[in-house]
Amino acid sequence: MLRSARDPQTGRGMRSDELRDELINLFLAGHETTAQALAWTFYFLATHPDCAGRARAESVQNLSGAAGTAEQYGRLVYLRRAIDESLRLMPPIFMVSRTPVADEPLGGFVMPEGSLVVISPYVMHRHPMYWDAPDRFDPDRFAPERAMARPRYAYFPFGGGPRLCLGAHLALSEMVVVVARVLQKFHLALAPDGRVVPEAALILRPKHGIRVHVRRVQRP
Repeated sequence: MLRSARDPQTGRGMRSDELRDELINLFLAGHETTAQALAWTFYFLATHPDCAGRARAESVQNLSGAAGTAEQYGRLVYLRRAIDESLRLMPPIFMVSRTPVADEPLGGFVMPEGSLVVISPYVMHRHPMYWDAPDRFDPDRFAPERAMARPRYAYFPFGGGPRLCLGAHLALSEMVVVVARVLQKFHLALAPDGRVVPEAALILRPKHGIRVHVRRVQRP
């Protein structure tokens, strides 16, 4: 897609160094954050075997054990909801900042020009005004009929607007592929001695890692 892209005014494509820079930006933007998002997703699936079973059945039905195509991965609707729900509860980027370019009124207050405004997806994603039973892992809250009832920015794990994370699409595509391939082959269960503690560093991550027991799926 990048190689075929053309400037709408000049018709020029990317030089080799420009293409390289774009790829570097994409992979760096979606490396650590995607790894942590996968870790949290596997944690929630390991602690919710009914959800994992439903996502596994969907993966097996649509992929049939093969590597799969983009079209086939696009059919994994429930698995994608499970990923969205994991990103709701444990967004790797748990806060973002913005700087108003002019005084901006908001809710009876004024955000001064040049000030630092901090917005937390972690807090908004658990706000009871927008989420019922906000601490419960429930992938079906991302079913279309329920999602449409929420304001647009009640959920923003990748930010929003013109500063939306440029790696969002790549990260979600990677996660769907990885989770589907793992679930097709393995059952995951949280290890009894695993102590899962969120740590708010640069990225929201499990402080001690996530320890799971892995058991191969037996095929009939």
